[in-house]
Amino acid sequence: MKVVSTLIAVMSMYLFSILAQAHGDEDHGAAPVAIAVGGAPRIAVYSDLFELVGIVENGAMTLYLDRYVDNAPVTDANIEVETGSEKLIATANPDGTYRVVAKAFAKPTEIPVTFTITAGNDSDLLAGDLVVADAHADDSHVAVSPFANKWLIGGLTVLAILVLIARFAIRQRRRQKVGMFK
Repeated sequence: MKVVSTLIAVMSMYLFSILAQAHGDEDHGAAPVAIAVGGAPRIAVYSDLFELVGIVENGAMTLYLDRYVDNAPVTDANIEVETGSEKLIATANPDGTYRVVAKAFAKPTEIPVTFTITAGNDSDLLAGDLVVADAHADDSHVAVSPFANKWLIGGLTVLAILVLIARFAIRQRRRQKVGMFK
């Protein structure tokens, strides 16, 4: 009886120690800034006059342009986009965004992009690097939860405890039956 209870206690402590989440010397201050993972490739550039965000989908870039000072959308601008050897002019959309289609946006690559913006009396030159990742690069593996192994080990530990309890109960019954017939 003592051996079984000791085994159950040890297995229980082992189970709970595996599932415990320990951490180091953190100050528990401000939460870290979340980084967007996945989604469409983006470029964000700004100056004292303008802020521009470009989102690439299906070989076309949608541009969102606003004034840097007050975040007011700029809907009457002329935007020239230069991607390596291509020099293109963005077309205005009715919703206040702009659209430009370039061959470089359709394939996985890292390209420097330069935007020449003219809006009224203001003009500016913004530049940045756009990383267009391969959409199928991460399809080759399956993401496994970091808790998967812990839950497996915990489940096996619980199963082992139940087997030990069942064996102990069967032994006790056999002893009682043998004792009854003596």
